[in-house]
Amino acid sequence: MERIYGWTGRLLRVELPSGAFNETPTIDYAYDFIGGRLLASRIYWDEVSQATKALDPDNVLMFLPGPLAGTQAIGCSRWVVSAKSPHSYPDQYGFGNGGGFFGAALKHSGFDGLIISGKAKSLSYILVENEKVEIKDASFSQIY
Repeated sequence: MERIYGWTGRLLRVELPSGAFNETPTIDYAYDFIGGRLLASRIYWDEVSQATKALDPDNVLMFLPGPLAGTQAIGCSRWVVSAKSPHSYPDQYGFGNGGGFFGAALKHSGFDGLIISGKAKSLSYILVENEKVEIKDASFSQIY
C-alpha cells in the first residue's frame, strides 16, 4: 500500500439497516480533498441526492478528522461532522466542527473517518475500538 502521511488509509462505512461495515480507501480522496471539511463535502456531493431530506435514511452522517488529528501537531485535533441538515430551509449541506479527543481517538482506532448511512432497527450505538467495529444495543433496558 502506498504511504500517505497523516492518514490511516481507510474510511469506515457503517450501514445501519444491515449492520454491515466496509472500508473505502482514503487515497481515493486524500490528494484532492485535504482535511475533514473538504473530504466531507466531496463525499456528500457524491452520495446524497438533491431530493434527499435531512431526516431521511438516505442521508449520510459523516465524522471526519483532518490529516493532522492524532499527531503531535499543536491545535490540529479538529474534526468535522457533516450531513444534509434541517438547520437551513430548504434542507442543505451543513457541517460543524469540534476539537478535543474525538478526532484523535477515531484516527488511533485505525480509521480516517466514519460514514454512517441508513436507519438502525432499534436504538443503538457504534463502538469503534482497536480496528474492531460493533453496533451495540442502546435501549433503556440494557443500561440498568
